[in-house]
Amino acid sequence: MDILFKKQNNTGLWIAAGIGVVAAAAGALTWFLYRNREEAPHENDVPAYLQHQHGNPKKPKSDVHELHAIVPGHTEE
Repeated sequence: MDILFKKQNNTGLWIAAGIGVVAAAAGALTWFLYRNREEAPHENDVPAYLQHQHGNPKKPKSDVHELHAIVPGHTEE
């Protein structure tokens, strides 16, 4: 004969089901994010409109690089 007012405990089943649902949701979210991710731009990439088109835009402030032509016997190293 069964006990009429026996307490039935399903707590373990609910905990396992909750862990399963959370794990499935985390897996689906991870899959979705990795499937749709774009490659991050490189830090060294400079947009074309920021690059100078004709080399160095500043003129040199001195003519030290031409000094070897002025000083006799001095060779450029």
